[in-house]
Amino acid sequence: MLNLKKQTGFTLIEVMVSLVVLAVGLLGLMAVQILALKNNTNADFRSRATILAYDMAERMRANKAGFDSGNYSPTPANYTGTGCTAACSPSQMASQDILVWQADIAASLPEGTGTIATAATNATDGLDITILWEETDKSGESLDKSFILRVRNQ
Repeated sequence: MLNLKKQTGFTLIEVMVSLVVLAVGLLGLMAVQILALKNNTNADFRSRATILAYDMAERMRANKAGFDSGNYSPTPANYTGTGCTAACSPSQMASQDILVWQADIAASLPEGTGTIATAATNATDGLDITILWEETDKSGESLDKSFILRVRNQ
């Protein structure tokens, strides 16, 4: 005859160990998911910065007279110029473009600002469109990020 009393509780220990292994696995999966979400958010910010920089470049191309006259540069951070609502001169259009562009940056990116300045290497190289924002790294620390697009006078 088989004595089963020696094996009592053994399956309960197996179940508890498997629950601990499952819990550790789920915590690891959750950590990977949080990291993926954070990286996805940061990639979204970079994409928005790129789109906004190219948006300003297209505004400059549309207002070539304003670009050639230097109405887009230098642009201080948080520009508060006045735009126009009716027929605009090239300088008024440049002012309106900058005003709308900086409002879009502030609405799209955390701590987002944008500036336009003469290219660092040579004034004839064109303008540098710079967008700054903050994003977080793996540890949760806030990092300053930037995207610079050089627009050449053609």
